[in-house]
Amino acid sequence: MTRIKKFIVDLRPLTSNKYGGVQTVNRNFIEQIVKNLKNDQELVFFTSGMTTKKIHLPNIDKYLAKKNIRHKHLKFPNILLNIAFNLFNYPKIDKLCKVYSKNPKKRNSYVCLDIRPFAVSDNSKSIIYFHDVAFIEQKNALSLKARFYFKLINPSKIFNKASKILTNSDFSRRKLRKYFGKKPVQIVYPSVKKPQNKTYKKSDSNVIFAIQTLQKRKNIQEILLFAEKNPKHQFVIAGAHSSTFKKEKYKTAHNLQFVGSISDKKKREYIKLAKAVLYTSKYEGFGLPIYESLVYKTPVICHKVKPFTQLFANIKLNYIEDLQDLKIPKKLIQPYKPYRFSLKKAGRSLTKMLEKN
Repeated sequence: MTRIKKFIVDLRPLTSNKYGGVQTVNRNFIEQIVKNLKNDQELVFFTSGMTTKKIHLPNIDKYLAKKNIRHKHLKFPNILLNIAFNLFNYPKIDKLCKVYSKNPKKRNSYVCLDIRPFAVSDNSKSIIYFHDVAFIEQKNALSLKARFYFKLINPSKIFNKASKILTNSDFSRRKLRKYFGKKPVQIVYPSVKKPQNKTYKKSDSNVIFAIQTLQKRKNIQEILLFAEKNPKHQFVIAGAHSSTFKKEKYKTAHNLQFVGSISDKKKREYIKLAKAVLYTSKYEGFGLPIYESLVYKTPVICHKVKPFTQLFANIKLNYIEDLQDLKIPKKLIQPYKPYRFSLKKAGRSLTKMLEKN
């Protein structure tokens, strides 16, 4: 069967926020899709909004310099566009991007690496990546704005409309099928580039690096408790929404440093230098910061919950439940053969899905 040669990659997830797990996954996977793109194939990046927002994809100018890659921006209010996609299944993104063809042998593929409302023609294949179902199971911990947003975009409708659903773990796959039906869901594990220095050795450090979105549902208060119980350690806290921590709650703590939202490069630097990475969230679909830390042979302190126990147990983790009074021991369990999920392999798998007619 003839392979599909025209692809649309939705970049809307990279225009709303600059840094975060979803954005890191998007950047890593898109880089692999571009690397695997053949000369006879065409790739269109799609964005929307009344203004042309910055796309948080470092190499986008380099990508767009290629003859077979271009960008289509639809100047239209996103809130109205989401309503139009869900209520009227219009406008068709493949037609906007000029890759539509009536010929069934000239299909195109559309992929969005996060849940967003969309509309494509019947002759187009649509692939959507779900990261978790926190919008259901952690609903009460979400802000009113977030709850309104998920009600507006209607994840259930997106799930049922898409030709193919992808997710990041068996834990997420089971949850999706529980809430949205028995439609097949394929796992494509997120990953990061394999460090070039395989014999990387960590220096002595008293820094504990905590990185995650700093929202209440991520159990962030526990970071403060760790800082109080371990005064000889310096806690460097990174992530969006740092204002969630009210100043009066940590003004007496001398060992807290907030660095806000940081780039992927800066994040890796902190991970390499830290004694350990502290991850207090009890609910994730995968936990990319955990895996990224393990890859750089930095011990991880996290909760003994799924999917961490399923995905990373053989790599070795330090569970918060095993610590005495949240005291961080001098010797932590070190990661063992950490590189389990290949980014290149995931990229090839994504490319094959796009190409398959």
